[in-house]
Amino acid sequence: SGEMIKAMNDDLTVLNSWDHLKKIENYEEIAGTILFRRLFAKCPETKTLFGFPVDMDTDSPKLLESRRFKIHSKHFVEMLDRALLMLETSQLEENMKSLGEMHVCYGVKEEYFPLMGEALIFTLKKCLPGEFNPAVKTAWLHVYDKMSGQMIRAMKQAKK
Repeated sequence: SGEMIKAMNDDLTVLNSWDHLKKIENYEEIAGTILFRRLFAKCPETKTLFGFPVDMDTDSPKLLESRRFKIHSKHFVEMLDRALLMLETSQLEENMKSLGEMHVCYGVKEEYFPLMGEALIFTLKKCLPGEFNPAVKTAWLHVYDKMSGQMIRAMKQAKK
């Protein structure tokens, strides 16, 4: 069906731009830092999930040089990388389900997901300035919606 072809094209577009991002040296830390600084700026309360005070400046060397911040930033990008490798497999939903269940324990709220999506788009645009066109953005939004939707469903189930 047309929907399925569109989804496959989105997957390919996303994987292609992700491959380009991965060519950046130390991409996990670079992309992770941009992403979480953006998330913290847009939603300061998310800083508390990482053990930082809400009012900590996102330019603070204390934040940027924090081992915990660096490790988590890298870990998020590695997690995204693993999920993207499963994009066209049946494993994706299972993976998103267990991530969703895990994130309930961390205190992650559903309303953080759109903010994280915005931070992801912001990060990709910054890291891939030459190729982040509207079509690539749309593909990423579709893929992110699919992945985050699966996580949110699992979170709702886990809370019951």
